[in-house]
Amino acid sequence: MVRFTLFLAAMACSAQAATAQTGDRRQLANELRAEVEAFRTSLPMREGVLSITAVALRGVEIVYTGTVHADFDANQIATFRRAVVDGLCSQDTREVIRRGASFTYDLRDEGGERFVTTISRCE
Repeated sequence: MVRFTLFLAAMACSAQAATAQTGDRRQLANELRAEVEAFRTSLPMREGVLSITAVALRGVEIVYTGTVHADFDANQIATFRRAVVDGLCSQDTREVIRRGASFTYDLRDEGGERFVTTISRCE
């Protein structure tokens, strides 16, 4: 699952303009829009227990919608969230997050439980 998360991060945000100013949300939104449109062509996408069925852009927030093909408990959800943060914050995506982008995973497990994870900063 970590590999899939890293793949999503790389596809959603290639670090195109690391020198742009943090406050330039319009430029950032345009960069993200191009990446989201390109990513949509690969949907639906599944690796292991995670399927992504939709991706949307809300300003400078990329929202992935999908399903976890397992019945996650609280510990597994926490592990997933840590893996997402670690994956996004250890790649080129870190710079895009620093510039103001955020990434949200809106998922449901097989039990129907919904869990949302948003990464908007890296520590």
